[in-house]
Amino acid sequence: MMKNASNGQASRLRPYLTTAQLISLAAFASPIISLLFVLFRLRASSDVAQQSVNEAKSSLQASCLAAERAASVGASLPRYLAQGVNEQITDGVRATMEGVRIGLTLSLTATEALIEFCIDLYRSTFLCLLELVIRGGLSVLIASVSEITSFVNNTLSSITSGIAGDIQSANNAIQAAVNV
Repeated sequence: MMKNASNGQASRLRPYLTTAQLISLAAFASPIISLLFVLFRLRASSDVAQQSVNEAKSSLQASCLAAERAASVGASLPRYLAQGVNEQITDGVRATMEGVRIGLTLSLTATEALIEFCIDLYRSTFLCLLELVIRGGLSVLIASVSEITSFVNNTLSSITSGIAGDIQSANNAIQAAVNV
């Protein structure tokens, strides 16, 4: 129950959402949804990385087969053998490096998303704590001002009635002296 500051009456206002409802909505919080998007992106990108690795593997296998064929003809065509092998090795290295680049990019993206999630979690907790402190402080301040006002009003009322009584006694004494 909260006390109304204007007239001192208690009100029965409750929060719009209860704790159970807030907990059930936690799954739809923006940091969790963002984390799901990051996981989806990570999964989609891992398929691309796997395809790149498979392509590099098949390219490397193809270069090995070409090297076998060229070795049989190698005595007559050493120049063509060297060109084919060099091109296949270059393509394999490039594809492997591209796969590594994609993997590292995905790792950085996931790490960045996790760091952003942690920062947002700490920021939200700090804001909640700050709001609790401010609302609690205001509640204590309002209650103390109400108590002080009540005390001052009661004290002034008793002083006023005491002074009025003393004035009435003085008037009675003066009236009695005049009447004698």
